[in-house]
Amino acid sequence: MQTTFANLQSAREVAESLLEQTGCAIESGDFDSFRPHFVLPQRVSTHLGTVTINSTAELFATFERVRWHYRGLGITNLDRRVLVAMYLDESSIFVVHCARMFRGATEIRRPYKALSTLVNSDGIWRIKKCDYAIKDSLGHNRALYGPQAVETRYAS
Repeated sequence: MQTTFANLQSAREVAESLLEQTGCAIESGDFDSFRPHFVLPQRVSTHLGTVTINSTAELFATFERVRWHYRGLGITNLDRRVLVAMYLDESSIFVVHCARMFRGATEIRRPYKALSTLVNSDGIWRIKKCDYAIKDSLGHNRALYGPQAVETRYAS
């Protein structure tokens, strides 16, 4: 049976499910639950530039840097909500989500947006690329962007 847009799961449901699953994995530190939701190579863009995550080891390093950054801020709740989700074609979805960070009941910084492309391969939706619009946090951008070769070459 050929797939048509009429019988596809809603783009919003797909996006919300991925946000929920990856958010729970980030909060609990469960990389094994986080990893299957991403296509490698994975393209990540921040205000610092664009990087390509080519391996599970690189994805794990990014996961750990982001968790380290969140711990440093004392984040106890990450609230991420889908603003826009729409099919680009039958196997890709464009998503915009907004993220808010809380320490207890206190929002600790301005919300930021992320634009993602999801792709369906073998009936499984995964995140292919993500562009983060985080203007007010060099630390968060650094956690996502990671150290670059020129920086790690001189690390002691």
